Amino acid sequence: MYSRKRSANSQLVSRCDIAGVLYRELIAMAFTTIPVLDLSEARSEHTKPAFLKQLRHALLTVGFLYIKGTGIEQDLYDRVCEEGIRFFGLPDEEKLKIEMKNEPSFLGYSRVCPVPVHSSSNPAASH
Repeated sequence: MYSRKRSANSQLVSRCDIAGVLYRELIAMAFTTIPVLDLSEARSEHTKPAFLKQLRHALLTVGFLYIKGTGIEQDLYDRVCEEGIRFFGLPDEEKLKIEMKNEPSFLGYSRVCPVPVHSSSNPAASH
């Protein structure tokens, strides 16, 4: 527990002191740009260690990243994006035909919020 600890010189360290240290550490870890990693670097034994180090840093410090150099052709990427836009433009009834809960593999469509927050059918909304 962080409530009280003894420092090296036997003084009590308060929660505020510890919170201040943690806050300064978090600020030091803050990022100013989104990391962009080149996946092609993961394919070479010479560049893979540096790539993995960058990947670890991005995931542990920032939490997300952009990937470039995937080897995916732009035409395929564009077609996949077009299909995604077309799918999400379908009526809900069509999308729900492949809802995850109806698939044994648990793969498929899932609504972000299946029950409206302010719905009378939502028991949590009455509290």
